[in-house]
Amino acid sequence: MKELPQVELFEGLAACIVGGQATRHYMPERTTVDIDVLILPDQFEIASRRLQDAGYVTDGKPLAFPDSRLGLMGRRYRRDPMPIDMITSEQTWVRLATGEATKVGGAERPVALPYLILMKLDASRGVDQGDLTRMLGLASDGDLRRVRDIIERFLPGDRDDLEQYIAIGRLELGVTGDEA
Repeated sequence: MKELPQVELFEGLAACIVGGQATRHYMPERTTVDIDVLILPDQFEIASRRLQDAGYVTDGKPLAFPDSRLGLMGRRYRRDPMPIDMITSEQTWVRLATGEATKVGGAERPVALPYLILMKLDASRGVDQGDLTRMLGLASDGDLRRVRDIIERFLPGDRDDLEQYIAIGRLELGVTGDEA
């Protein structure tokens, strides 16, 4: 697992890695072209200044999250070798998600699985559906209980979809019960 560039810019802030880079902590790594960082809304501008001071540039346009039920908003910052998409929301789940993230090495803090699943269910792009089946298929029964609790709290209308992703993931991977 390669070290992500520039995650130390978020040191001391309530921020965590989400998106494709976070999935590598819960399933086999896949290719992605950016780093997605979830941050508390009141720390967004601090992090923005840090990125700009480190040579990242932005066009100032907000990222598009059409039909997001999680209230997502954000901005893209570009610099080689990889752009950073900084994401936030005023909803309470963001404080919970950033609070539960734990360091895994260096400054990298991936989001906890339940909140990554929450964000993937909200996004529902093709790549997210594949991520959902792989992560949920590999999740332990204990992890799945936590995922179900978070989905019940923040996206209760997605319970049936969640159960289908779990079933498909376990079927595809040949996993039953707590084998994951």
